[in-house]
Amino acid sequence: MALVPDGDDDFQKEILELFAQEAREWLGHIHQALQELRTQPDADRHVALIKTITQGLTNLGGSAATVNLPEVERATFALLPFVESIRDPVSAPTREDLASIQQNFQYITTALTEATGVSVTFSCGPSLNEIPLDSFLNQLRNLGMTRKQAAEPGRNLAHLIIQKIEQDAQGGVSQLDRPTVEALLKGVADADDAFLSVVKQRLPVISRGVARLKTKAQDAGFSAGEFDSTFREMSALQAAAQNVCAASVMEFLNGLRSFLTIVLQRRITVASKKIEAVESRLTVVLAMAQEWVQVGRAELAAISKLLPT
Repeated sequence: MALVPDGDDDFQKEILELFAQEAREWLGHIHQALQELRTQPDADRHVALIKTITQGLTNLGGSAATVNLPEVERATFALLPFVESIRDPVSAPTREDLASIQQNFQYITTALTEATGVSVTFSCGPSLNEIPLDSFLNQLRNLGMTRKQAAEPGRNLAHLIIQKIEQDAQGGVSQLDRPTVEALLKGVADADDAFLSVVKQRLPVISRGVARLKTKAQDAGFSAGEFDSTFREMSALQAAAQNVCAASVMEFLNGLRSFLTIVLQRRITVASKKIEAVESRLTVVLAMAQEWVQVGRAELAAISKLLPT
């Protein structure tokens, strides 16, 4: 039974305005949930979003029936089967699924505008630049846990990106955009490339410095100052490794620095086999750095896939 009596124009207008205001709020929640579904959230969040959409549609359709707006009622309840088809969180909704839902959502707003005279419009979909903050952080955390459990060197770029985003959020940022995230990922990739370049440039100089110990070990009068360039190269390489948190490379260089410092300060004569063992370890540093960068590139690719398309 309709709530609005016939022939009372003022009362009917007031009721329709109140309904339109309420409907706008419900549609806003539905619209936001549809946007977030495009980001393929985790299963729990998917279920919560479907619940939000279903409740909003049920409330809107029921209220439309109460105020005698059959076109709005029909358009609203017509969307429910489409939402039901993507209820299962195991199967991510396809572009076609979301396009159909969005089209039917637009039918509701059109019917509402025509019935009430109040313009209710939403964009046909989220901007490719907009990324829901909470949803994206949850996806990164899930990815970080997956990568942590993998049998790979201990990189966790997802955690690094989360820290950066959370710092921005503390500064008042509540919405991410695609260029911002892509800039973060590019910054990490550029730092990795710079690190690998430094390794290739500095490692040969360090190796030559270590090799000189074999010759100098036979000359009791070598000067520590002769190895200043070796230490400078190590410092540059350590800084580059620290910038990308390459723990294995930093650990090796710290050990090498301690070894050289003790040998030079105490003028210790080191057996050739010992020096050759250090040289052999140095040849592995490049492979360690390359592996670190390769793991990072795989993580960056995985994070990129989380961005809405």
